[in-house]
Amino acid sequence: KETLHDVDEVYDCYANLASQMPVNRQNAEPFENKITNNLFIKMFYPPDNRTLNLSFMYKVDVDATVTIISILRFKYDNNIYPETLQQLKEAGYISEIPIDPFSGKEIAYKLTKDGFTLYSFGSDFDDDGGKMNVNKNGKPYLWDAKDGDAVFWPVARH
Repeated sequence: KETLHDVDEVYDCYANLASQMPVNRQNAEPFENKITNNLFIKMFYPPDNRTLNLSFMYKVDVDATVTIISILRFKYDNNIYPETLQQLKEAGYISEIPIDPFSGKEIAYKLTKDGFTLYSFGSDFDDDGGKMNVNKNGKPYLWDAKDGDAVFWPVARH
């Protein structure tokens, strides 16, 4: 009975954390601290915050892809890039501006001399101005870098 009770508590806690955007739980007590001393539970609980963040990463990946296609369609139709994502929405190319789960704000969009940059703050929760994450070998890496943003466009060249 005690183990079942502990499992229910851990499940409820995890479900609550999983429903929150990463930016809203970045300063929360680590999930590991909520685990009891029950060895059975410790063996099976998810290992880290990345598990909690995956669904948000996938969603913003899809939202960014739709947004990129919409920006490129706008450019094709108007011979210029939209000044803002709001302009893209007002022109009917997207129905909603995607929210970045790592900032809690609209996904970042900037016009550049070569086109545009579209990015998420990424798992470090800060705006690095569209600077691309790189892994330890210097290769572009979308998620989980310690410094840099998750840049969706321009597409990284490997």
